[in-house]
Amino acid sequence: KMRLFAAKKRPFSLTLSYLGVFNTNPAVVYAGATVSLALLDAHHFFHDLFAGVGQQPWGYYLPDVWVPHCTLAEGVGEVGTAVNHCRQLTLPIHTTVNRISIVQPGQYPVSYRLTLPLGE
Repeated sequence: KMRLFAAKKRPFSLTLSYLGVFNTNPAVVYAGATVSLALLDAHHFFHDLFAGVGQQPWGYYLPDVWVPHCTLAEGVGEVGTAVNHCRQLTLPIHTTVNRISIVQPGQYPVSYRLTLPLGE
């Protein structure tokens, strides 16, 4: 299914345009992505394709609920300090989403299990 997803989706532009905080426990500091039709389409297609496979996704990540973002800090003692550090980022950040990966959770540096280019 990952190969099908990668083959069906074309690379698309992504802009991280603002800093935000999810007031959850633990709190999450993030760079928020500007919502685009291409991003929402990829997200919906992924959820449709993988419906019923593995564990159910967290409610936060379901289509029409998800806030597209890049996590910058999680579980830090002082959220305000983390936000101040993250304010050093120069936003917006423009990039291209051109591949999809499966990573081993909880490993730093990130351990990639599979990476596939989009649109090939």
